[in-house]
Amino acid sequence: MGDELTPQPGDTVLLFGGSFDPPHAAHIRLPQQAKDAIGADHLAFIPAAQQPLKHSQTPAHHRLAMLKLALEGSRGCHVLELELKRQGPSYTVDTLRELKATWGQDVTLRFLIGADQLAAFNRWRDWQSIEQLALPVIMHRDGQMPITVPEGFDREKWLKRVIQVDRIDISSTNLRNQLAAGKHIDESLLAPLVQSYIHQHQLYR
Repeated sequence: MGDELTPQPGDTVLLFGGSFDPPHAAHIRLPQQAKDAIGADHLAFIPAAQQPLKHSQTPAHHRLAMLKLALEGSRGCHVLELELKRQGPSYTVDTLRELKATWGQDVTLRFLIGADQLAAFNRWRDWQSIEQLALPVIMHRDGQMPITVPEGFDREKWLKRVIQVDRIDISSTNLRNQLAAGKHIDESLLAPLVQSYIHQHQLYR
């Protein structure tokens, strides 16, 4: 896993944002499947400083540290800290504009979201610009409910952007609840390095 990312002209970068609170197996494995599916050159994880649609979050420096631990040994993966360095809520459209200005028009950006996020994509700030800056890729987990496309969207066009990924039945909310209760978490769901960090810093208690 490399922290520095300087894509070359002609490269494709798949971007995946989130709170990663904590970063679990689905956060790590499914985006890598998506990267392979679209043939992207790089996969960049972007931890949010403060997600507009979420409230209570673990402090950013802990989430960043856990994400880097979770990605240890993952090739072609990077962590971008630009949202953590901005003040206020993290809006995806601002991040994409900043990356376009930094990397130039010859680097192709793709933006990865889950099928559940697509259902509410029309609530995202300036979603039309997001679509233009970084063509979305939608992850649909095996066995998941049929995809919901927001009213007014071109359903056929959006369904062409869907890729199938494995089903990993885990959520950050459930993990936080289990950790708060002192339960053991299977290492296939939450990396041992991340669990050690959580215990060391007494998170989610």
